[in-house]
Amino acid sequence: MKQDIFTASSPDEAYLKAKEKYGFSFKVISARQIPLEGSEDTICEILVSVSESLYNEKNQAQQTPQEQGEDQIVKRVSELFIKRGVSKDWLEKMLGSINEESIRQDQEKLTSYLLNGIYDAINEVNESLEEKKIMMFVGPTGVGKTTNIAKLASRYSRDFDKKVVLLNLDRYKAGAREQLAIHAQNFNLEHIVVDTIDDFAKQLSQVSDYDLLLVDTAGISPFDIERMISNIEYILASHTYKISTTLALSALSKEEDLEDMYQNFSFLDLDNLLFTKFDETRHIGNVINFLLKHNQTPLSYISIGQNIPEDILSESKKYILDKFVGTLN
Repeated sequence: MKQDIFTASSPDEAYLKAKEKYGFSFKVISARQIPLEGSEDTICEILVSVSESLYNEKNQAQQTPQEQGEDQIVKRVSELFIKRGVSKDWLEKMLGSINEESIRQDQEKLTSYLLNGIYDAINEVNESLEEKKIMMFVGPTGVGKTTNIAKLASRYSRDFDKKVVLLNLDRYKAGAREQLAIHAQNFNLEHIVVDTIDDFAKQLSQVSDYDLLLVDTAGISPFDIERMISNIEYILASHTYKISTTLALSALSKEEDLEDMYQNFSFLDLDNLLFTKFDETRHIGNVINFLLKHNQTPLSYISIGQNIPEDILSESKKYILDKFVGTLN
């Protein structure tokens, strides 16, 4: 049921207004007299209840052409964004934040407003390599962690002139160690296989002159990684290295799967996110929704192909928006 209010100088006149609009298909809920400020006169107000269908029919008919046009524009743009995977809840929140009616009345302005909202809401971390770091890469198997670690190692050593070493902690995935070793050989990078925390402590003392240690944890469970990070942090108490943890996720994953993966790894105090396989899909509404929901964990990089090191991007919000706008068109 819906409610409507009618006012007049007397109860009878207010009732007649309701009858004129809804016939006999309404019920009076309440009536009251309201004093007029600065006068002894009053007005009468009645509150009536009608069916939702009748309310919509009568009030839609009373809309001005401008209002009807505005509603059509909002509906058209909203449907376009929802069709491309953007959350209806987020859209409703953004539409409710619009203060200028001119935006709602212009399809191009409204589209730009929503796109700017997405851009501003996605949290992106600046690429910072000033201090010595151990960079741990975690995430589910099959998302391309090893390949993208190789991309970053090559990028850091070639473009930033950093001394980089690759550490492999993968004890399960077949061929993962060999894959990283091949990448290291191709780009003249140091590669170390570590089986235990004791090994890690021993190797760390031998590579203390390196700027960046990139650690591949492919195939290790989140709980094993948690224990490992805890031990590494203890070891680092006597070193100058900082530790950061990056969660790698695939742009091909459904939004529900992205959420599950994030929850599985979120207790690791994640520092940032890396999204892979952007080149393998046109539809990225799932990624946008995820980044909007979890903007407390900033985006660091996205992977857009297999070329090493070219196909990995920092400052990637513009790329994401351009790709999304391409699907809107």
